[in-house]
Amino acid sequence: MANEFNKYSIKNQLNITIEVNYFSRLNSTGYVDDYATMLEILVKQKKPKYDLYFYDNVFSIKYGPYLEDLRKWIPSEHFEIYESGIAPKSCVYGKKWVGLPINIDITFLYYNHNFLNKYNKRVPTTWNELFETGKYILEEEKKLNNTEIVIYNGLFSRAEIGTCSLYEFIYSYRDSVDSSFPELQSEESKNAIEMIKKIKDELSSNEIFQSNEMFTGSKFSSNQFLFQKFWYFPSITAYKFALLPGRKEGISGSVIGGYNLGMSKYINEERRNAAITAFKFLTSKELQKKMVLENNVISAIPSLYEDDDVCSFLDCDIFKNTQLTNRPTNKISDYDEYSKKFREYIYDYLYGNKTSTEVLKSIDDITRIYSISFDSFLGVFVFSLTIFFSLIMLSSLLYLKVEKFSFRLNFLSKSLLILSVIGGCIFLNSLNTEIGEIKKIRCHIELIMLCIGETLNIVPVLCQLMINFPEENKYSRWISNHKFIFVSIFVILSIIESVLMFIKPYNVKKYRISNGELYRICEIDSNFGKVLIFMIILNKSFVYLCLGFLIFVEWSIKETSTDLKFLLSAIAIDILCLLIHVGLKFTNLKNKYYNIYFAVYSALIFIYSFSNYMFLYGLKYFICFIKIDNENEIIIKNMYKQYNNKSNAQNLNTQTSQSTPNTQFGPGTQFSQTSPSEFGVISNDSLSSNKSKGSGLHGISKKIMAYHNQESLTDSNTSMNVKKSTLSNSQIYN
Repeated sequence: MANEFNKYSIKNQLNITIEVNYFSRLNSTGYVDDYATMLEILVKQKKPKYDLYFYDNVFSIKYGPYLEDLRKWIPSEHFEIYESGIAPKSCVYGKKWVGLPINIDITFLYYNHNFLNKYNKRVPTTWNELFETGKYILEEEKKLNNTEIVIYNGLFSRAEIGTCSLYEFIYSYRDSVDSSFPELQSEESKNAIEMIKKIKDELSSNEIFQSNEMFTGSKFSSNQFLFQKFWYFPSITAYKFALLPGRKEGISGSVIGGYNLGMSKYINEERRNAAITAFKFLTSKELQKKMVLENNVISAIPSLYEDDDVCSFLDCDIFKNTQLTNRPTNKISDYDEYSKKFREYIYDYLYGNKTSTEVLKSIDDITRIYSISFDSFLGVFVFSLTIFFSLIMLSSLLYLKVEKFSFRLNFLSKSLLILSVIGGCIFLNSLNTEIGEIKKIRCHIELIMLCIGETLNIVPVLCQLMINFPEENKYSRWISNHKFIFVSIFVILSIIESVLMFIKPYNVKKYRISNGELYRICEIDSNFGKVLIFMIILNKSFVYLCLGFLIFVEWSIKETSTDLKFLLSAIAIDILCLLIHVGLKFTNLKNKYYNIYFAVYSALIFIYSFSNYMFLYGLKYFICFIKIDNENEIIIKNMYKQYNNKSNAQNLNTQTSQSTPNTQFGPGTQFSQTSPSEFGVISNDSLSSNKSKGSGLHGISKKIMAYHNQESLTDSNTSMNVKKSTLSNSQIYN
């Protein structure tokens, strides 16, 4: 080829000469690893040492990043003669044409017409026919003491030719000529490799099937074979060849070998222009036709096999009807590794003890990305539970309009309670981002839902506890009058923290778990991301510390006694869930047993969300739902209504100068405390007295204990009536 171009260059005064450096192997297909390594080193150097590369067509994916997109420099009509053939499958990297075929290799079924004529058998067109014909002739030849005959060689060796043989055999089991390669775990693939094993066990042997091309060549010489699969060699003139059989007549399959020509993307403009001229000549239809006629090569230009000159020299029908496929070069970037595993897994079935189903799944698992899908039991179960529990939580809010229920739910105001329940639902539904294909955006959405959901779920409780603080202070008054602003501050902070993660976004990495399945998992690699996650955890921990402190301070207040016990239980469960989740991270369970990890993680999210709902709202709702009104409850309701009417008629500015903090008793009701001693309440005077008696840490601790021992939030003017005629919330809920 180089000589042809050099002659052409001299004739046309192009002043361009091709010099070829050879990498020589007797059979490069059998030594694909060595050849690939050498050429990979050359192209990865990104040096303008070579202008054009001849490379094995299985490596368009591997070398594609280092080769020029030829469509930028060569007219589209030059590619049109190749597009109807196998070239688009073997020369394209992404959307770039990084090469064109110089030649292709094809395997055919060579047959010994002497044996077929002797037993009046035709050339088989299906694998079943090959099996039946081979079995009959083998038995007949055994009767004649011919034990040397090879019925079918297979070429299922440990080298690259073994992958070719396996791949084209499975391809021949597709449903129709136009069907794509069968799914690896399909019945077609299963039936294909089971037929290979059947032919081996009954017509051949492990030794014959694992033999290399040298063994096949020796059988050509000895005439002791019936059928042999082999590459097209014009020099084999003593035997005829046909298309390889298929699952049914009219279907065949042959894997291509051969070489492509590509152009380096690291050469300067002058050398690139010269390379383009040479490239167009070497891949032109005229030179390809000359090579077919003079060198008996197979061209990847389909229209050549309709040319009268070519068809007078070759049997064009067999070449036109060849059903070609390329090897699975686009499965992963490292085709060599994939090819080895592909054949070794199937050989565990052909020559070992594993089942066809097991080995096909193992091959499929090399590249298949698994996920917790909406088709899986676990995915459907988790998704259904999140929707079911979310509907329960949200629909129960409708009962806030019913006086019987809303009267008892007097710890949080209606607005704060609604925010808390919505937050729990958002937190719970973050699980659904883990179902389906994992992408970067899903990783970020999950973090946003977790942060905002947890904030909305817990901060309303913090807001109410700060309002209920035993000592009057400007912060509690401000929060009481600006509940939504208080909650919004924390929500905005959560949003900012989540959005900042986009600066150094999540990475989606692939992990192969213990059973060989491949999963995508969200990972944070950057130090910025890790610091930000730490800050988020620190922020949430601060909120929980504040909750713990306020629960301790308000622990003895009778009006909220039951609520605080419920709240403490919820916080304890939240912390336990967090500790278990952290423990899972240290066990590396996520990267080894992803399904188990997801099940445990889902359980933790469910427990967190639903326990918070039950302790803050749900249990009270169910108690209200099943409890029959009793006398004390009626008294409380009447008192509440009477006081409400009285309170509305009073001018709040006439409160005594000794009043203590405004607090809530029932939704929206405010009381002023003028005689705290009635219920053991710590007044401002007594608090001031305590403060004067102690200083530093000792004084602070005494003050905190004074808060802790306070028993009521009610006004002294109404406390006696309340004490005589009502029960505390803790009694009501019992």
